Amino acid sequence: MDSHEGANVITVSARQTVAALVRARARAAGSVCLLLFAAALARPDDLPPQHGSLEVLHTVPLHQKAVALTVDLGTTATPAAVNGILQTLDGHEIKATWFVTGWFVRTHPDLTKKLAADGHHLANHTDKHPNCSAVSSARIEQELTTVEQLLAAHNLGMHEPRHFRPPFGTYNRRVVDTAAGLGYRTVIWSATSADYEPRANPERCRQTILRRVKPGGIVLVHATATTNRMMEGLVASLEKQGYEIVPLADLLHLAHVEMAEQAR
Repeated sequence: MDSHEGANVITVSARQTVAALVRARARAAGSVCLLLFAAALARPDDLPPQHGSLEVLHTVPLHQKAVALTVDLGTTATPAAVNGILQTLDGHEIKATWFVTGWFVRTHPDLTKKLAADGHHLANHTDKHPNCSAVSSARIEQELTTVEQLLAAHNLGMHEPRHFRPPFGTYNRRVVDTAAGLGYRTVIWSATSADYEPRANPERCRQTILRRVKPGGIVLVHATATTNRMMEGLVASLEKQGYEIVPLADLLHLAHVEMAEQAR
């Protein structure tokens, strides 16, 4: 996706504040029932654009120093950048979640297969990269299922649990529910940069991401020349700070394990 940095603003309602208090007391008491009540309480009746919720992942509740690395493969992605990023990640034994578009799968099928063969996770970034908030539910369904069909033609599939990132980070209740109806959870991000811009500065992008990283964060990068040049420094900096870098599904697993331990 070609991101807009302001797209992940989270509005906290009074209802969510109460839910947070209930969740904190549940953890202190080790009560699973209270945790479930907090989750139900925090569910909003509607999701205006750029609104955070339990249904839309911006971050994962986690105390452990771990972050998910996600890479968007929109029309700015290049084979050279993808291969360069893969080389860096392989050198650090890191796997990532790659949000593929239909365009990328059509244009670079062998590279798409390499991602899966190397143990990386594939997720859905739509076929033609539309603003999902501005198109019909039927169009959203078509966008998502087309990517599935393109992957299936190469004996590939989405990693479970299935994740979807709306282009530009724009979404509303209809977008989230339509994706959920197809088995997808909507994912945004908590740390990103303007690495997709033609004149982006790699060091500035690296510093921007590092300033925003927190435990449980979801890092978004694009497969561009800028990202390729900053990736080694970004990974080295995160590891120096003690962060484990994992695919999104693994980050969710770590959170589930941590919550289960706290509930004992």
